[in-house]
Amino acid sequence: MAFKELITMALLISLMSALATAQYNNPKESCQREVLEADLQSCRQFMMPKGREMLRSITNQSIQEKCCRDLGKVKSQCRCDVIQEMMLNLQEEIQYTKGGSKTMEKLMGMGAKLPSICGISPGYCHFQEMY
Repeated sequence: MAFKELITMALLISLMSALATAQYNNPKESCQREVLEADLQSCRQFMMPKGREMLRSITNQSIQEKCCRDLGKVKSQCRCDVIQEMMLNLQEEIQYTKGGSKTMEKLMGMGAKLPSICGISPGYCHFQEMY
């Protein structure tokens, strides 16, 4: 009887280890969590057209710095996913505004370069077409 329990326990431990390893090694699952938890409100403010018009102001500089700090907290392999989600949310906000399509194209370019603007990896994000 003890042998059966030992085998059962070994199989259970092996299964739990395999599940933990699979979860740890699944970057998409990990990035989904990052997408849900990332707070990039400062990046949204920085990306919006009114925010860019103030580019030379001290306030906007601090918004950019906060954006870069917040983006730096996101795992590097998840940054583009998080930025793309932010871009989708921005798209929903501006799609029906005057010039929304052109504005979105410009924002997509800026969003793709956001890691580079912040001096973090990856330098450029390739997004699936959204607009």
